[in-house]
Amino acid sequence: MARSPELARLIQQPDLPAQRHYEICRSYFHEAITADEIAQPFQLHVGSVRAIVRDFARDPDVNAFFAASRPGRKTLVL
Repeated sequence: MARSPELARLIQQPDLPAQRHYEICRSYFHEAITADEIAQPFQLHVGSVRAIVRDFARDPDVNAFFAASRPGRKTLVL
């Protein structure tokens, strides 16, 4: 399989917020990269990175990163 700059960009700078949060948390917790170092490639303020990491640490639900929305009508349950 060929590697390309565009495919690398999709991983390094994902468009979906959940994927961005996953990559940020993975970088911070797994790779031990500092919030300052993570902020630049994701084009975020360091405070935003810290907030994402803090929120995940408070509620470490990994499934939230991979939740898929189902097509169709969304109804409000009361």
